[in-house]
Amino acid sequence: MRRSAKRMIGGAVQAICPPGFFCMDTGFIVFVVVVFAAIFVGLWTYKREQIQVILSAPAAAAPAAAAPAAAPRSFQTLSSTQPGLPTPPERSYDTQPDFAGMPPPGVPVVPIQIPTRGLPEQFQQMGVLTSPGGSATSASPNRTLLPLYGRRTASGRERYNYYTRTDGYNPVQVPVSYKNRTCEDDNGCDEISTGDTVGVPLLGQTFVATTYKYNAPRYIPLI
Repeated sequence: MRRSAKRMIGGAVQAICPPGFFCMDTGFIVFVVVVFAAIFVGLWTYKREQIQVILSAPAAAAPAAAAPAAAPRSFQTLSSTQPGLPTPPERSYDTQPDFAGMPPPGVPVVPIQIPTRGLPEQFQQMGVLTSPGGSATSASPNRTLLPLYGRRTASGRERYNYYTRTDGYNPVQVPVSYKNRTCEDDNGCDEISTGDTVGVPLLGQTFVATTYKYNAPRYIPLI
């Protein structure tokens, strides 16, 4: 690139651009400078507006942040006792299914031995069994007191599995029978209520059942 040469024609000066060269005159240079200046001013103005928006955003969000936050909703079952204290003698409504022997979620295995009528519930203490006469290791010297554990054989069925534990220093789990039926198979037996007579064949004794009441239903006040 070179400046165009000039020659005199009729007393006037005329610019001449040699062949093969790109020549610029003063007017073209001024035009290019003006265009670049306009682009620079536009970009600078845009950046300035963006900075002002960012700086003013916290001030606009301050009133909303000052408002009290809504209490988070909790769907957990509330405990009826304080930590460290024994649980009250009551039965739970929302007993979870017994997932023992089931593959963990997300593990790619083929499930086998799945109950056809649904999973049974987890065992919980449903009451106590009492019988006249005691021993040196009994809770009372005048009677024998044993815990009564039970569960539904399947959700929605009124058939139950029951068992108890012997008293003493080395308690073991022993099955019980009710209405001449064993309560440890898949079919289970009828529900045991307070005052019913329950047999423990391995001990050769019969006991009187005292069942716990169900815990009171609770609701979620935020819904």
